[in-house]
Amino acid sequence: MLKYLMVVFSCLLILVGCSSNTTPGDEGKASENNEGNEENLNLIDNNEVTEGSWISSAGTEREDEDMVYTTKIDYDPNESYHLSHGSYISYYKGEEFIKTVLHEGENPIEIKKVEQADTIVVSFRTAFLESIKLSSK
Repeated sequence: MLKYLMVVFSCLLILVGCSSNTTPGDEGKASENNEGNEENLNLIDNNEVTEGSWISSAGTEREDEDMVYTTKIDYDPNESYHLSHGSYISYYKGEEFIKTVLHEGENPIEIKKVEQADTIVVSFRTAFLESIKLSSK
């Protein structure tokens, strides 16, 4: 009887070890699903922010200990961008300031398109520093 149980137990171990969660033909799907995920990358580098200020609607830096702003982020008006938290987006063409727009609402928040812009700066609350995400699609 003990020998029989050991054989059954061994067979179960082999079956469990050989099984996988994929079905035939699924082997390549994990890599396919990750292709094109560049749009899910966070465009905000929270290590590259200026703390204690934000960019105002006049395009000037304003002091506020509860705010931070990013370095310039490449912007393509033909793409859609989404924010995870309400923020101020400052639009630039080269070094020329265009405007700052407050973006708020239901998450994810789609930012407004500004056709002549080629870079943006995101100003947001310090409390969002570890969780804010800007992505493009």
